[in-house]
Amino acid sequence: MKQSTREQHLQNIERIRQENPADVAEYMVAAGITQKDLIAPEKSGFGTQAAQGALLGGFDEGLAAVRSFSLDDPFPGIVPATREGMDRYNTEVARIRQGMADYEQENPGKAMAAQMAGALATSIPLALIPGGQAVGASRLATTGRLMGQGAVEGAAAGYLSDNEDRARGATQGGMMGALFPLGISALGAGKDVAAPALLNKAQENIAGNVLRKMATNPDAAVASMRANNTTLVPGSVPTTAQVARDPGLAAFDTTVRSVDPTNRMAERIIEQNQARTDMLTRMARDTDAVEAAKAQRDAVALPMLQEALDNATGLIDANALGIAMEAVKNKPGIRSQKTVRDSVNFYIKELEQIVGRNEAGDLNPISAEDLYGLRKEINLAMSGKLQGEEQNKRLAKAQLQEIVGIIDAQIESVAPGFREYLTTYKQRSQPVNQMETLQDIQLKSEVAGRNLVSGDGVLSAAKLTSQLKGPAGREKLARLSEAQRRRVNRILTDLQRAGAATSPGVKVPGSDTMKNLSVAALVGRTFGGGADSKLGDALANRLAFLNFGEDKIQELIVQAMLDPELAARLMTTASEETVDGFINAAQRKLPSLFAGTTGAVIGLQQQ
Repeated sequence: MKQSTREQHLQNIERIRQENPADVAEYMVAAGITQKDLIAPEKSGFGTQAAQGALLGGFDEGLAAVRSFSLDDPFPGIVPATREGMDRYNTEVARIRQGMADYEQENPGKAMAAQMAGALATSIPLALIPGGQAVGASRLATTGRLMGQGAVEGAAAGYLSDNEDRARGATQGGMMGALFPLGISALGAGKDVAAPALLNKAQENIAGNVLRKMATNPDAAVASMRANNTTLVPGSVPTTAQVARDPGLAAFDTTVRSVDPTNRMAERIIEQNQARTDMLTRMARDTDAVEAAKAQRDAVALPMLQEALDNATGLIDANALGIAMEAVKNKPGIRSQKTVRDSVNFYIKELEQIVGRNEAGDLNPISAEDLYGLRKEINLAMSGKLQGEEQNKRLAKAQLQEIVGIIDAQIESVAPGFREYLTTYKQRSQPVNQMETLQDIQLKSEVAGRNLVSGDGVLSAAKLTSQLKGPAGREKLARLSEAQRRRVNRILTDLQRAGAATSPGVKVPGSDTMKNLSVAALVGRTFGGGADSKLGDALANRLAFLNFGEDKIQELIVQAMLDPELAARLMTTASEETVDGFINAAQRKLPSLFAGTTGAVIGLQQQ
């Protein structure tokens, strides 16, 4: 228990005692603490940890016995004569042990190193016993001797460390100390094996094997990662699952997220979402940019229109125009389409309402300016900007476009310069149309939720796809430049590959996947157990002092799932043979000194 936590409990208990002393016991039960937990610890350090290792876990009890000595009760921790003496002894032991436990919790690396150093001092004399050296011994004989040395020191340390059940501590410590030399064939240890380069290589081999086991087709996945590891959208760096195109690795992506303590995979997703939104926003700009482009267009084009209309030389024959519009409506294949026919009829009637008919029943002439007004109404219908049933007029777009061409020719005939205005207006409208189209695509492609970090919109692959498919989608894409179309398609492709983990056919592994592939599971299987082997868990946890613990392997796997290049390299170099080669080399180089020291350290963990 941390000192800060202990002090907080003491403050709470004191406050409860002042209010109602009877509630103190209830508080301690609810908090899961005992009176021993509240004893002020004795400060521990590297020296006391080393002494604990050297005395195989007996330093705390020895020091407590010395401090509790009295003539009336000379051996309170061994042969108690009085209750008072035993209480003194128990209090001293609790203080010393709590201080050592606090130090181990706050400085796990230093504590382990100190215990190893202390155990080493005890192991040296044992290693010097005649026949105890590894030189010249057969592998079988060496392994048997190492098992014996590990068992002796492990049992002693386990007996002195398991303060609740001495027999259990001695049994477990002895078994683990003896079995460690056997288990070394699955792990590797010793002074040569402890070299960082060799350890890093072993970690890479294990991580690479995990990735290969999870991949549906490892070799194809590696080839895909190398071929597709490209950044489609600036800032959206792909993950391994996104470019491997492998159902197994896609499913494994979800499992790895659960063991990533720093949440880097979720951060990558947020960064990717932001990058796609930024890319589309840069193209679409904002409403201010659209209005500015419109103002620039109008400043150039509208004076040209006004000049052409003001200088018109006469009126336009509306009767001839009406006959031409009737001909469009009555073309074969068109006259049978009621929606198209009604749309054309609507504008023929509009023309008649504008000019009226003379005594002969013909339409009166129309000015270029009035006919241009009718043209604008037809353009609104073609763009689908009318409301209600009038939206159906866009279904006659091809016929209405033909009528607009007839109108343009008629206006140009009396107002020279009108077509030049149309050309200039169209050119100047292109940036406006592109920005408006992109803004419309972006707005309709975003999900309801916002980016957790920036608050910007988040694009959806399904929604963006719906915006770009079919006739309406093709029309939108046609308004964009070639470069804009390429960028939009890159955003869509990036979105689609980001959904690899939720693609059809991808089954997310169970929550025990990482556990079954863990170092502890490998150790457990080595000793005939499984992923739930307590022995495997204990030995795997002890490997942390070699920088070879579970977190190191998982960290490497997280990095590999974030970096396709690293994943491809690990999966290419990893194989069962490379791991076995490392194991065999470790076994050959295992010194007897290390076996005894490790047995002692394992025994010290029997608490």
